[in-house]
Amino acid sequence: MRQQEQQQQQQEEQQQQQQQQQQQQQQQQQQQHHASNSNSSSISSSNSNRNITPAAAAPAATAATAPAAATAQAAAAATAATVPAAATAQAATAVAAATAQAATAVAAAAAPAAATAAPAAATAAPAAAAAAAAAAAAAAAAAG
Repeated sequence: MRQQEQQQQQQEEQQQQQQQQQQQQQQQQQQQHHASNSNSSSISSSNSNRNITPAAAAPAATAATAPAAATAQAAAAATAATVPAAATAQAATAVAAATAQAATAVAAAAAPAAATAAPAAATAAPAAAAAAAAAAAAAAAAAG
């Protein structure tokens, strides 16, 4: 039970971290977009004699930031994809540990019974042999 609670807590923490990363990425994208817009405005105003307008500069700046945004999104998706695999591995480890503990408990419980049964069997063997000999003698006397 504790392992499952720990796993759930770890999963929740990982999800929170992913959400924070995604929020940070979105903020960075917004900041980059804002910066590219302000840069395009300044370029436009400083180069007005070259006929560069903010409308023309903004798509270029946005296109320049697009690969970085796509890379960040791909990294977030890859991180999100590893969470279920990690949780599955943790669950399998927990099951294996519980199985090993159960097997150890069964072996520990069986050991005293086996230790008690061995002397009882050793004591009963001569008595069984004597009873068999008496039965054979009785059969011989009856036949004879």
